[in-house]
Amino acid sequence: MGWFEKIISRVIPFLIDSTEDTPSKKSAAGNDAAEEEKVSMSKLEKETSESKKQEKAKGDQKLVINGAKVQCALCTNPLGTLLVTYDTPSLQGMPIATEKDNGKPNILFVGCCMKSPNAATPCTAVIQAGKWKDTGSFKVQNQSPLLLKSTNTCSYGGVDIKITDSGQRNTFAYDAPTEMEHDAEEYVDVTLGAFFDGTLNNKTNTEQREANTEIFKNNSDDKTNSYYNSYTNVARLWDFYNKTNSVYVEGIGTEDLKADDTNGYAFGAGDTGVRGKVRKGCEKIFKKTQKLAPKRKINTLTFDVFGFSRGAAASRNFTHEVTKPVYVPKAEYVQEDNTPKDITSKKIVLERLLNWI
Repeated sequence: MGWFEKIISRVIPFLIDSTEDTPSKKSAAGNDAAEEEKVSMSKLEKETSESKKQEKAKGDQKLVINGAKVQCALCTNPLGTLLVTYDTPSLQGMPIATEKDNGKPNILFVGCCMKSPNAATPCTAVIQAGKWKDTGSFKVQNQSPLLLKSTNTCSYGGVDIKITDSGQRNTFAYDAPTEMEHDAEEYVDVTLGAFFDGTLNNKTNTEQREANTEIFKNNSDDKTNSYYNSYTNVARLWDFYNKTNSVYVEGIGTEDLKADDTNGYAFGAGDTGVRGKVRKGCEKIFKKTQKLAPKRKINTLTFDVFGFSRGAAASRNFTHEVTKPVYVPKAEYVQEDNTPKDITSKKIVLERLLNWI
C-alpha cells in the first residue's frame, strides 16, 4: 500500500464518524436519572430562565438619574456619563433624567468617534443625539423620564447610545409592575397653588376700600394701612389661578376685615407674622386636600408657591415645612419612681404637626 492509500485509509473512518448524528443535549439531572427527575429538572430550568427574564425586565424599568453611565460602540472610550441639566425632582439626591436631556452637554464621552476621519474627532464635537426611545410612561414636569432600557440613536455614527448604569445606589424601579402599584381609582395626583401676600398687603381689605364699605370707613384714619394699599402681583396672579386648587394668605401684619397688627408688620412676629402666615397656609392647604380627595389617597402633591416681600420669606418657609421629612419627636420624662419613660411618637398626623409649626 502506497503512502496515499495509507493516508486515505486513516482519514475516511474519521470522516464517517463525524457525519453521525450529534448526541442530544444532556439532561441537567444526568442521562442515568429517572424520567421524573429529568422532567422536574427541566421544569426548574425553565422557571429559572423565566425568573431571570423577569428580573431583567424589572431592571430595565429603573429610573435614570444624574451621573448615569452611557455606552457608545463607536467611541474609542465607549463608556460615558449622562448629565442632567434641567431642574427636575430628585431621586437619591440626584435630579431625574428626562427625554429633554439629549443634547451635547448631556451625553458626555471623553474618547474620539471611530466614524470620524482618522478616528481623531472627539465624540463631544460630532455627537448628534436624537430623541430618547423607550422612556417612562408617567411624566416628570411634563417630560417622560429616562429608564435603564432607554436608547438614543446618534445620527452621526448611526449606532444606539445605551444606558448601562442608571446611577442609582439601589434597585429601585419606578415603572416596574409590582404589588405596590397604585390603583388609579384609589389614588389621585393633586396640584395646589399657595399665594403669600406682602407686608400690609391684603386684597380683601383693598376691595373694602374700593367698595367704600363701613369696615373700610372704620379703618380709614391711617392712610398707610393695608386698606389703602393696592393689589400686588401675588394677588393679581391668584385671580387667574384655579380657586378650587389654591389658597391665598393675606400679607404680614394684616387680617381680613380687621385693623392691622403692629407686632406683625413691624417685627414679622405673632399670629400675623411670617411663621403665623405659614401656619395659616398649612391649615388652608390641609382643608383643601380634604375637599379635593375626601375618599382617595394622594399619590403626588405638587405645589406652585408664590410670595411677595415678607410673603416671599413665608413662601420659602412654607416650602421647607411641606417638604421636610415626617416629624418624629424624641422625648423622655421622669416618672414618679424616678425612672425615665420614652414617649417617642412614631407617627404624627397632619393636625398634630401643625402644633409644631
